[in-house]
Amino acid sequence: EAGARLVDISKPKKPELLSTVDTPGFVNGIQVNNNKMCISDYTDGIYIVNIYDRKAPQIVSHYDKFKNIYAILPSLDGNKLYVAAGPEGLHFLDISNPLEPKETHSVDITGTCWDLAITETEEYLFVACYDDGLKIVSLSEDSPVEVIAELGIEGSVESLVMQSEKLFLADGLGGVKLINASD
Repeated sequence: EAGARLVDISKPKKPELLSTVDTPGFVNGIQVNNNKMCISDYTDGIYIVNIYDRKAPQIVSHYDKFKNIYAILPSLDGNKLYVAAGPEGLHFLDISNPLEPKETHSVDITGTCWDLAITETEEYLFVACYDDGLKIVSLSEDSPVEVIAELGIEGSVESLVMQSEKLFLADGLGGVKLINASD
């Protein structure tokens, strides 16, 4: 059995496996927003799962346009999914209807899209591009969705965490870097 597992940790000393959602490939990411779970399967695309009943989750759709998915990140309202598809770039899916996810935008990005972080206002999306630094994408409704800035990082940008207006960046052997992400 492979895939995503739903675990009840209400009793931390006795975690309970509630259910498993099997996918054929290698699950490398899970994001949950309310009763919608998005699973990125590195080699088999994205699965959207209804987890209203935690003991009987149901796959409601499978979007297999992308292979080599490195990271996924839902919008704050859960209606969009940002997809870091490695060398295939950055893609945006509309998942407001989980039965029919559809791509709305894509952004050509140099390097390998490795991880994602978003500001609390959802105005900017940060893209870790492994060996090609950090890219900042504007999500403002007043401007086109595009890379508006780049930050060269010596080393490899592997993981991002946004907290308030601070971006924490894991730089492989270079350690952790803290970036002020305010205007």
